[in-house]
Amino acid sequence: MDRVPLGDSRHCYIVEDALRCAARHGIAAGYMTGSNRWFNQTASVPARWNRMIFYDGAVLHSGDIGAPEKLDGDPGRGRLTLNGFFVSRRHAA
Repeated sequence: MDRVPLGDSRHCYIVEDALRCAARHGIAAGYMTGSNRWFNQTASVPARWNRMIFYDGAVLHSGDIGAPEKLDGDPGRGRLTLNGFFVSRRHAA
């Protein structure tokens, strides 16, 4: 399934559907932290200056942000992330 680009008129439908789904199932708005009825947290990597984390993008993942009020939009003080996608071929043995 292709990703709907931001600004596309279909984007609002995706967000509205997510909000309806959250309301229907009693999921509070916010970052996923810890486990809940539907998901078990299996790992967590604490934040640290200049840290880079690589993981299989097929694994369900979320930022572990326990205090979103501390996030700052100023790049000099805030949390900077880069989402990159890398493809590698495994050599046959």
